[in-house]
Amino acid sequence: MVAVAILGVWLGYHLHWISERREARAWLDMNLDIGGSIGFTPKPPSAFPWTLRLLGEKPESLILMRHAGSDHYHGHYPVPDEYLALVRRVESLFPEAIVKDLTIRQPHSGDE
Repeated sequence: MVAVAILGVWLGYHLHWISERREARAWLDMNLDIGGSIGFTPKPPSAFPWTLRLLGEKPESLILMRHAGSDHYHGHYPVPDEYLALVRRVESLFPEAIVKDLTIRQPHSGDE
């Protein structure tokens, strides 16, 4: 009985993770400005969790991100905290991937 409960929790956790990854892929495809396509590459990296592979999830090796408003300010402007939180969230959802933020940021005063 305990083993069934543990298996159920394990399965639920990983299925939720997969669901969040798929939602993130869809959102990234529709909302990020990186030349019209998201930077997913087909070569599976070695750090891809075996649990996700077992459940049929596809690995990513590279995800390129850029804040959509950066062109309006020639790439130099303060990036909203919400966007930075999104980058961190994508990194946590795709631990096997290299997540590159291509947004150019204006240095804060005192950073130089």
